[in-house]
Amino acid sequence: MNPYIGTKKYPHHISVGVVLVNDKNEVACHFYEEPGIRNYPKNFYTLLHESPEENETLEQTATRGLREEYSMTGTFDRYAGSLVSWFDLEGVRVERTVLYFLYKLTSIGERDLTDPESISEIKWMNIDELISIMKTQGEDDESKILEDVKKFYLK
Repeated sequence: MNPYIGTKKYPHHISVGVVLVNDKNEVACHFYEEPGIRNYPKNFYTLLHESPEENETLEQTATRGLREEYSMTGTFDRYAGSLVSWFDLEGVRVERTVLYFLYKLTSIGERDLTDPESISEIKWMNIDELISIMKTQGEDDESKILEDVKKFYLK
């Protein structure tokens, strides 16, 4: 059993979020024009999220997520904050904590169109524009993480 994945018996879930920036300090994000695999609404922006596999470090999880979802690589820079939310799993309220890590882009490869996340478009966004958009997305608002990244970590 994967101890990171929330279940009815163990209602706490950990995910890794990645803030990937390029040399222009633009942020990579998923853009779902149509509702996505997680029932996102139309025209929805989100950062990369990945759940750890059993016996995988959080940094390994982030690196795998970059490779699988974006077909990109990056270098780990630092921990950048967390957000807590909840989801329903068969009538049980599960706490989901996303730990965000800042990565610097090192390479872009050919995107794997067999990955379920490939229904999204990967966009490079100006961080201020992405913060503004995310503030309108209700409970899936990741703007606080981006505001902290901009304030403390980007030059």
